Amino acid sequence: PIPRELEFLGNREVRMKLWRDVTKNLANQYDKYMPIAFLKMLEKSNIFKIEDIGVRISRPLTKYVELTYEDLKINTLFYAINGDVNSSDIEDLHRGIKGTNPPVHCAVLLYTGEKTQQAEDKIVNKELGKEGENLILDVHVHPTLAKRIISIYRAWQDYREDIKEDIFISVVRRVSLQEINLHEKLRDWLGIQ
Repeated sequence: PIPRELEFLGNREVRMKLWRDVTKNLANQYDKYMPIAFLKMLEKSNIFKIEDIGVRISRPLTKYVELTYEDLKINTLFYAINGDVNSSDIEDLHRGIKGTNPPVHCAVLLYTGEKTQQAEDKIVNKELGKEGENLILDVHVHPTLAKRIISIYRAWQDYREDIKEDIFISVVRRVSLQEINLHEKLRDWLGIQ
């Protein structure tokens, strides 16, 4: 079944083709489109303002932006992992954070699997969380949500002429507020800074 979140696409055939393609090739789609699809969803929701900082990060699945939320500008590194988070991911993230200028204020860790105990230990050892600098903000993205985010992004990129704009904005806001819920996670994260 095709999710309600694609109801903004007027052409039913396009809707079915897009959902099947993303579902069938989720691993490749995730590697190709995340975290850019996630950022576009946040931007289109009008909850956040997103500006590219202009710093090139050599690791794929990584994007460094200035995220503005409630008039607060936060240099944010979005780091996507398709699957479980392990200690080498945290080591890689740590290198990215420490070597970046302007400095990273927050690292949003997007992942579809679980966070291993070794990853949790590495976060503490590198002082990235649990009474360290608390730079990491966890965002677990269930594979079904990942499919929705990527499908919405691809629809916006590839089939814009078939989009009913008012329904599109409504869907993006609903998914951003109710399923991604980054605004609440960010508010909690700011509270412990």
